[in-house]
Amino acid sequence: MTLVVLGLDALDAALVDDFGHDVYRLSTHGKMESVAYMFDDRPHTGEVWPTVATGLHPSEHGITGGGESSWSNPVVELASRLIDPLNLKMGTRNKLGDVVENVTGASWELATVSDPTFFDGPNRVVHNWPGVHRNEELHRVWDVIEDGIRSGENNMPREVYERKIKGIAAEEFGWIREMLNHDLSLVASHIHVLDAFGHAYYDDRENLCAVYEWCQAHVQEILDEMDDDDEMLILSDHGMETTWTDGQNDPGTHSWRSFSASTLDTRPKDVHDVKSWVEAHVEDVTTEQSELDLPEEQLRQLGYIE
Repeated sequence: MTLVVLGLDALDAALVDDFGHDVYRLSTHGKMESVAYMFDDRPHTGEVWPTVATGLHPSEHGITGGGESSWSNPVVELASRLIDPLNLKMGTRNKLGDVVENVTGASWELATVSDPTFFDGPNRVVHNWPGVHRNEELHRVWDVIEDGIRSGENNMPREVYERKIKGIAAEEFGWIREMLNHDLSLVASHIHVLDAFGHAYYDDRENLCAVYEWCQAHVQEILDEMDDDDEMLILSDHGMETTWTDGQNDPGTHSWRSFSASTLDTRPKDVHDVKSWVEAHVEDVTTEQSELDLPEEQLRQLGYIE
């Protein structure tokens, strides 16, 4: 059995009901409790996904505030730690970060947890999980969003934005489908497509509904390729406030309507409980390992290795 864990960023429980997309509604589904720490009024992507993976509060796993990223230059990193207590708004911090990159050449990356996660163990694989693995994939999406904002009067065409964001998401959905061809006990990936379009289409119900439908089609493709004994868990870190959502507060920001669904008769109902839920339902598999004999000298001559 393979357990597929889909982290669909910003999949909103109320919007799933509003749009009537049934694929997200697996055997059991509904709203899930999230967590906020850096911003006490709303969940934040960078700190929720590590909580999902570890079961720990952001204050425990440390991927929050100044601990959410690090700089390649130690002097710049020290300055960042000194600035953090000033509690600058995220937009201001990002602008300062851009200046630092341009002036010093230093680069920054999202930090990763040192605590145990449900990805640990043989034949468990993960791709692009904020705070855990391949954070550069999230950087790619954020870069597209930032380019769209910085376009100013020369706004990025909607078609270009959609092509870039969907292209990144399609790579991640495709990775999951390929992993189903291998003997694995757990396959997990975080996909940022609904968040990227939620921020763009929070006042455009027709287009946001179309994105949910596009994403749903990829989820269905994965379900179609799963074996009869495979299972799926869908999770989100938060939802998205829209202009038509009941009780909305500040459209375009993160909502508290996180979502979970599973093909089993139970599901995690709080982000802190996901790790224990996964551990209770994943079935580790053992596979025979064979040695790989690559032509080292040839690869060295070709420049692949030093």
